[in-house]
Amino acid sequence: MLPFGIIFEKITTLVFINELLVMFSFTNNLTP
Repeated sequence: MLPFGIIFEKITTLVFINELLVMFSFTNNLTP
């Protein structure tokens, strides 16, 4: 059983990376 802190850290890291990818793709679509 993994500690809850490690799982929470991994989830927040994945969400942060996902947000960066969404922002990057959004700005990429705005520029031709």
